[in-house]
Amino acid sequence: ALENPTGLAVTADGRWLVTGENVLLILDASGRELARRELGGTPDCVASGPDGKIYLGMRRNIEVRDAEGLSPSLWPDLGERAWISALAVDENNVYAADSGNRALLRLDPAGNVVGRIGQRDPERGIPGLILPSPHMRVMFDAMGGLWVTNTGRHGFEQYRPDGTLVSSWYKASMGLDGFCGCCNPSAAAFRSDGSVVTAEKGIVRVKVHAPDSSLVGVVAAPESLGAVLNP
Repeated sequence: ALENPTGLAVTADGRWLVTGENVLLILDASGRELARRELGGTPDCVASGPDGKIYLGMRRNIEVRDAEGLSPSLWPDLGERAWISALAVDENNVYAADSGNRALLRLDPAGNVVGRIGQRDPERGIPGLILPSPHMRVMFDAMGGLWVTNTGRHGFEQYRPDGTLVSSWYKASMGLDGFCGCCNPSAAAFRSDGSVVTAEKGIVRVKVHAPDSSLVGVVAAPESLGAVLNP
């Protein structure tokens, strides 16, 4: 009973947060509904902080709620072009993937923007984010490293909180081990062993890549996902 699912996150205590059309669901690990919270809009993404707070990306704003999905607080508007497509939260920062402005925003716990990461800067060796559509993702690896997807370059970039580029890997290829189309990988998440799981649109599939970026294998192909492919 959820229209248009848009976001998924797992809390530190193992609960699932799922967002959809004007709704936040809190589920246990078996999928049993623990709470359903009506929202004033449809989030594009959701994240859970180390303190249990829930963060919702509401296109131009970030809405913060307590661990039960109550007591909403809306942070300042991020601008007309902003499109928050993913969130990641650690003890000191909230990172918001702003697909509209092609930047990773670093915000303090009060919602103030204190840094912009990933924008083109030749002097610092930063190539710049190419984002043909709002599928930019931000995530932490098992060691707490900060990563973003650069979908137009078909890969990943790792940054320090101050915006310094640490490393990157790109796999632009029609082959199974790479990414193609306008904007892939469209979603990604790190596992505890350092491998990364990617999802693609167009060629709809889910894959696992080893920490050295080599392909481990395909988890789900289009037929197992029930995907309808474009001709």
